[in-house]
Amino acid sequence: MKSKIRSAYKAKRQVLSKNERLDLEAKIHELLFNHFDFKQQFVHTFLPIEKQMEVNTTKVNNTFYELDCQLATSITLYNPLSLTHSIIPPNTTYVLDKYNIPTPTQKIDFEINQLNFVIVPLLAFDRLGNRVGYGKGLYDSFLTHCNTDCIKIGLSYFDVHPTAIATEQHDVKLDFCVTPNRLYSF
Repeated sequence: MKSKIRSAYKAKRQVLSKNERLDLEAKIHELLFNHFDFKQQFVHTFLPIEKQMEVNTTKVNNTFYELDCQLATSITLYNPLSLTHSIIPPNTTYVLDKYNIPTPTQKIDFEINQLNFVIVPLLAFDRLGNRVGYGKGLYDSFLTHCNTDCIKIGLSYFDVHPTAIATEQHDVKLDFCVTPNRLYSF
């Protein structure tokens, strides 16, 4: 079932024009910063994979910097497949890895349990906060290491998936998801 949902939402992203995406991202940005107080918080964000037409977090991340947040992101390792993480100061430079994921050129370590918020990439989510990602379980594994007070927020171009998403034992639910139309709380 997740593979069908994954394919359907990838296809839905592909038909969005650049102007539609910019409009949707502006609405996501507004709702996100109207509902959460990020001032001086430690926030883990994702860097969008342009080819996958993920929600572009550039404006969101710039606003985090304006709010004096400490910002971090994931770095994908491929052998074995896993995530590591790095603080990303405002002047960070990036290279694209083999799957076109922006990766900081310098790694700055930190303790994951220090995070206050995690901005989570996704393809789809349901009314219970379950999400469909790319199917590798990397974010689920990472989220299990965050402290229990860390708030997990998904960003999505699309509203809630109409049916429940099947879950596995390792899946970690979102606390919230921000779409252009509304904030979902789980």
